[in-house]
Amino acid sequence: MSFSINIDNVKEIVNNLVKKGVAYIVALYPFLYSFYSKLDPYPAARYDNVIKTLDPAFGTNNANMVYSDIEEVLEKLNMSAKIKIEDKEVSLLKYLQKYILEEHISKIIFEEVENRFKQMSEKDKIALSVACGIIDIVKSKDYPKLTINIKMKDFLEISLPYEENERYFSKVVSSLAGFEISNIRSVFYKYLLGFQTDYPVYENYRFHHTEYVLNVFPFVKPYIERLASEFTKYVKFINKSDVKEKLNELYQKEEFLKLSVIEWSLLKSKDELKLEFLSYFFGIPAEELLEAVTVEGIIYRGFVNPLTYEYIVEIMEDLYDEAIKELIKPFRETFEKAGYVCACGRGSCTFTKPLAKPINIYFAPWPRYITYEKSGYENINAIIIRGIPSSSFLEYLETRVKYAQAIELWLFFDKEKGKLYVASNTYNEDLHKELIATLEKRFTIEFSDQKLEVKGKGIEVVEVTKTQPELSLMQRIKEVSSKDILESVVAVVLKDLGFSVRVDDKVFTKADTQVEVDVLGEKIVGDSKFIVYASCKNWGNVIESGVVREEIGRVEQMRLTPHVRVLVTNLLSENAKKEAIANGFVIIEIGERVTENNAEKAYWKVYEKLNKLFAGVAPKWMQDLAEKVKKAADEIRKIGEELEKAGGTYKF
Repeated sequence: MSFSINIDNVKEIVNNLVKKGVAYIVALYPFLYSFYSKLDPYPAARYDNVIKTLDPAFGTNNANMVYSDIEEVLEKLNMSAKIKIEDKEVSLLKYLQKYILEEHISKIIFEEVENRFKQMSEKDKIALSVACGIIDIVKSKDYPKLTINIKMKDFLEISLPYEENERYFSKVVSSLAGFEISNIRSVFYKYLLGFQTDYPVYENYRFHHTEYVLNVFPFVKPYIERLASEFTKYVKFINKSDVKEKLNELYQKEEFLKLSVIEWSLLKSKDELKLEFLSYFFGIPAEELLEAVTVEGIIYRGFVNPLTYEYIVEIMEDLYDEAIKELIKPFRETFEKAGYVCACGRGSCTFTKPLAKPINIYFAPWPRYITYEKSGYENINAIIIRGIPSSSFLEYLETRVKYAQAIELWLFFDKEKGKLYVASNTYNEDLHKELIATLEKRFTIEFSDQKLEVKGKGIEVVEVTKTQPELSLMQRIKEVSSKDILESVVAVVLKDLGFSVRVDDKVFTKADTQVEVDVLGEKIVGDSKFIVYASCKNWGNVIESGVVREEIGRVEQMRLTPHVRVLVTNLLSENAKKEAIANGFVIIEIGERVTENNAEKAYWKVYEKLNKLFAGVAPKWMQDLAEKVKKAADEIRKIGEELEKAGGTYKF
């Protein structure tokens, strides 16, 4: 074989490129490592890999210039040509890939990395530390929906097999870092001068997908290890007993939304169908549903903490087993008292008795997508979920019944009240009459859109005239007459929490003058009036201490005294926040100026904060009063029933 390539000339070409600067050295790697086969079926990838590698570190203009210069000289070379090195034949491509790793080239890059590392911003350091920590964990442990393959060849090769995997990696890092990172690989390119060699994967000579690859120089590995070691500075590790305590507390407090999202986040693969189910159940768009769920040390914006992932999996399994037993127990007792024999598995029970059809019930201790064996689908008579759904979920069930021809009855259990809410649009008298007749011996039964009157052992359903369709959340926000949309958002939240609301109104001061207020909410409970004052600062800039002092003065002037004072805004400076909290303000930071485009997102942020607040500070007396009213109503109903039995004519 003839060896026509003059290797000295090739070296000179490469050396001349190297002399032009670090950007050229870095670019040579993705350029040469993007020759994927003898046929090189995807040459556009060379350009894409070089530009995306250089852009974060050297800028777009430099990236394009460097690529053009390298392409101009290297495209003329036959990379598949064979050359002889120490009696061995290798391709020119393989030779060049080895040659550019020589010590003097590596040294230049190492020094550049060292300088960049020293100049790294705190934000980027957090991002890289979290990313390196995740890589270190995922390479040796299981983690949901994220696969990272690590190989040590000429470089430390970190690959993400699929596009959704690559995007998910950035999302996980963003959630744990606490700020948005669109592409975490670009941060590696900027500071550690790693390089990209994404390449197409072919099956049966057809393009299948692209594998996403980040290559890191071997001499940079100590920086990655150092960054990974600092992971716990930014992501909190809690021990197993603390994880158990927090998850049990969520269950005891019936925070089913959080439990449901945590359970979904533990799934091995991405399952939009199951997320859609939760979105309908809680009446919150899927993206906002995930954003809303944060439990320190366990889950951040819908992503479970990699440090405690294995604990969470184990404890959630144990919690489910305990919760499902607790849920099944009263139903089992009810059917056994009615003469049924009960046989239960994990999450489902079959109730049988002579001369009656078996009743099969599937149980869920918190909202979760219902899955059961396909072979037993026709035999499921009812699904009982602990938790109360939104009205949108009833519409979801309507579609399910219509198109899937489902036959199971859906019931929602409120343990505290001992009440079962029935989704009327899933009720079929022929199929479910005996089931309801048995359950109503122990539980109060209430149909979702119908009034249920219990008469003896049977039931009589009286249809209620349906009201006009409810307005969407955005329509309700727009209907509020206010100077600013943020005030409208807060007003709608307070209305939904049971308050009467005044917007842009004036109240009297202690000096008998008037002062304007943004939003004032009032709720009458017994002989007391509970007052909430909300100041809304829908500004584009950060709120400083002077604005907070104005609000403090405004509240102090008021003749009425708000029980809760709230400051809702984009962002507050640290000093302003400290001053507001010190003066009794509840702070709600939206994180951006509110417009029609993000008003619904802002609504859920405000709602979650205030709902938790009121549940925490005023539940006892409010709930006690509600319970007294309920008991009084039950007593009146019982008196009415007794009078009817005695032939009386009184109606209540």
